[in-house]
Amino acid sequence: METPYLGVHQTGSRPVFNEMHFYDLPWPTALLQGLENEIVTLKVTLSYFIEPNLSGRAATRPDTYRSFALRFEMKKRTETAVSFRRRLTQKREGSEPAPNEGSHWLLGPNAFQAGSLHCDLWRGAAVDLASHDEIAVYPVGGWWKSHIGQQRMNDKGRYALVLSLSAPGQAVDLHAQIAAQVEAQVAAVEAGQISIAGEDS
Repeated sequence: METPYLGVHQTGSRPVFNEMHFYDLPWPTALLQGLENEIVTLKVTLSYFIEPNLSGRAATRPDTYRSFALRFEMKKRTETAVSFRRRLTQKREGSEPAPNEGSHWLLGPNAFQAGSLHCDLWRGAAVDLASHDEIAVYPVGGWWKSHIGQQRMNDKGRYALVLSLSAPGQAVDLHAQIAAQVEAQVAAVEAGQISIAGEDS
């Protein structure tokens, strides 16, 4: 994440949210669709370091204790890439429409209110996961954004995003197919065809 927020000198008023990163997931789509309703498990882990604010009562409130914070979101089965971006933009502006499909997450987004290590499990039918083929990382509030006088709104943050997929009890080689797609993406990055940091918005 180059800069989670844009500063006042760039926006002309208060700092605003800046980048969202979108990543196409290297799913073995045909294999997942072939498993149909067999259960698979996806584990998503998002990790980053924050700069804590220890002054006053800030330590008791996540949004003023942390310098910045990040969240992840997966594209829904029924969404196009365009509608996925539109939904996240509306969510960041506080006008996200109510979700229209059930959640398969063990914890869900409301569990990630504090801390800088977020982990959740998606468990459901393989054919359903095949359509969840994109994930986004986006910033939420922190004192870099709210404490304008500190002039930290243009600082950069870094993160690690790790996904693992398993199909317990199924005689399939997910690793080989995913590795092949990852290698193809790496080759495309080295050839300058795509960005290694994902697609910004």
